[in-house]
Amino acid sequence: MLRYYLSLVFLVLVSSQGLRPFGVQPVVSATVAFLNTGTVAYAAAASYSGSFTIGSTGSNRVCFVPVGFGTANGLTITAISLGGSSILSNVAVGPIQNGTANAYIEVFYAINPPTGSQTLSITGSAGMGAIYTNVVCFTGVNQITPVRAGTTNSATNTGASASLTITSNTSDLTMTALVPTQGVTSTNQTSDGLSNAGVWAFGSDHATTAASSVTHTWTIGNGQYVIAGFSIQHA
Repeated sequence: MLRYYLSLVFLVLVSSQGLRPFGVQPVVSATVAFLNTGTVAYAAAASYSGSFTIGSTGSNRVCFVPVGFGTANGLTITAISLGGSSILSNVAVGPIQNGTANAYIEVFYAINPPTGSQTLSITGSAGMGAIYTNVVCFTGVNQITPVRAGTTNSATNTGASASLTITSNTSDLTMTALVPTQGVTSTNQTSDGLSNAGVWAFGSDHATTAASSVTHTWTIGNGQYVIAGFSIQHA
């Protein structure tokens, strides 16, 4: 009986001090954080190959590879690799097509890719005349399901702005990528890079502040666009 009471006193003291008995570990939940981004690349062709730097700090790294492409109907990305490993089956969202302009957006991801300078290679189907791309990396990301289920969203339309609202989590960060046909100026979130080179334009961004719902609004030239996004799930 004495042993029982001593054990009870011990547990009460441990609890009052915010401690845990031996063998009981806290549940650790990471928060998604931006790591680094490359510079938007453009190729007026059905293929692209170039080098991007992947940061080495932090843990639970995932790099997202937004790809904008066109300019014909029925196009697809047939091969894509980062650091020598295929990521073709790792689709965050897409492909989404603006059927009027034949502009597409698709985002792939690489879980814990090798750090440093790595080669990104993309091959598209016959008839592809434009590829835009970049590599955007984050830490604190779920290594099994980096995209939170039920949060992908997309839109195709025409106008001088492109807006997308994404359901999220306060430990996640949301991300969007778009192809506007008449140029891009800015975003209300944190830009990961934009380009007005080539036949159209391209950009991607991520949420400046995590929230349960985030609206990304891009200022673009008045014309057709396609935009897609999702919530990056925390580890």
